[in-house]
Amino acid sequence: MPAEYREIEVAPGHRITVRRSRKAARRPGFVMVQKSHRPPFEVREQCWQEGRVQ
Repeated sequence: MPAEYREIEVAPGHRITVRRSRKAARRPGFVMVQKSHRPPFEVREQCWQEGRVQ
């Protein structure tokens, strides 16, 4: 499976480009994502779906 990159809005006016992680999120309704030089973190699935594909 190729890597999926999206630009998501983490706070009003703050957008970051992240990659979807192979690991599943622990909470339902969330996806695990990664950003370089940071540990993996969860974001709402809706936020991921609304993100612009890179």
